[in-house]
Amino acid sequence: GLGQPISSGRFANELKAMSHPNPAKRPSAAQVFELFVVHAAEQSQDGLQQLQDTGIAGGPVGQDSLLSQIQGQLIQAKKLGAGLKLAGEQGCGKTSIAQKAAAMAILLDYEVPGGVRPATSGQLTELWALLGEQAKTEEPEKAQDPAAIKWQQFSKLASKLARRTAAKPMALIFDDVPSSSPLAEFVDFLSRRGFPKGLFWLQTQNLDLHQESKPDAASNFITVPSLDLQSISDMLLARRPLRPDDSKAAAEVLNMTGGNPEQIVRLLAAFPGRELVKALSRKELSLPASTDQHDRIQALHPEVQRLAALLAWLPQPAPQHWWLDGWPTS
Repeated sequence: GLGQPISSGRFANELKAMSHPNPAKRPSAAQVFELFVVHAAEQSQDGLQQLQDTGIAGGPVGQDSLLSQIQGQLIQAKKLGAGLKLAGEQGCGKTSIAQKAAAMAILLDYEVPGGVRPATSGQLTELWALLGEQAKTEEPEKAQDPAAIKWQQFSKLASKLARRTAAKPMALIFDDVPSSSPLAEFVDFLSRRGFPKGLFWLQTQNLDLHQESKPDAASNFITVPSLDLQSISDMLLARRPLRPDDSKAAAEVLNMTGGNPEQIVRLLAAFPGRELVKALSRKELSLPASTDQHDRIQALHPEVQRLAALLAWLPQPAPQHWWLDGWPTS
């Protein structure tokens, strides 16, 4: 039972092997847990079952190349200054990557005021406040060019940032910056002028499908990629380390989610524990609607709901004759 020693040589050896200096020779957590279940008392089985079904929230998976680039920019920023823009669709993991970047910056002895700052307003108010000043809101004189006033304010703000980062390296990380906003304009200004020495700037933004997503050498614009098959398998193993068989669903999960991490998390929440493998074997695995989508669907007319349900089952792209000859009977 709980609190009683387990007298099993094999279990003791496997547990000891988990600290082997060669990672390749260490047993997985799932292997040791399986032995633990075999040797544990009957009254402990329910608790162990709950533990096995418990998922683990993890950091970004499958973005090693991007994280390496962030690490390189952090090192460069101490001497030259550096900035990155991360763009991607909703749920692709931008915020998770930004949080990882903040942790990396702290380990490199950066000041990271505010951590990852939500920036949906896109205003410069917080940046002025960080520098101990209020945002300049006075009206320009009629004879002055408003654009010239803006660039003067940007220059003043950049100079103050340079003085701040000369004393100690600083990482400013803004999440969900609107593409057309004063904050976005300011980072474009810094990209052309040159980021101050000691400043690392990272901002995330939604991917504009009408805008070319080619890398920009000046601003280091990067599109966050969707997860591939191997990365999804790794994510399933990381999220459910005591259920390694769940990784067998990787191909179907990729097919349903397109490699979007937020949708994968939603899928795992809908199929906890052994339910994922069961649904996979029965071919009943499906991506549930988000709370927002569910509320919107429920508000539709019943006939429109039926149409939406039929559209959800269509193969993509739908056969042309379906549209020309009428809907299938079922």
